[in-house]
Amino acid sequence: MLPHDAMVVVADGRSATLFRNVSHHGLHLQPSGTLDPIEGATDRFIEALAHHLNVLACQHRFDDIAIIAEPGALEKLRKLYHKELQFRLRREIAEAIEPRPEAAALALH
Repeated sequence: MLPHDAMVVVADGRSATLFRNVSHHGLHLQPSGTLDPIEGATDRFIEALAHHLNVLACQHRFDDIAIIAEPGALEKLRKLYHKELQFRLRREIAEAIEPRPEAAALALH
């Protein structure tokens, strides 16, 4: 189970939705932000997402993170993780899901 205030990222290679676990005893995800697509530039989007997450990790904006992404996107993203993000990474799930709290929670169980 993810700790309270853990960040959950759902990405598909073109866009990403960020959630926070607001439950102290379980998993209840609330949207906390989105990263908009870069038209026709999947690789640039993955780089922008990695940069955003790396900056948040280096600024200690989260202690724990789970990343759910399409397999190809996750493979590219992994290569760009900063060591601070790697240290905080609790789960990775290579799966294409809808960016909804219910879908993310189901994938994390």
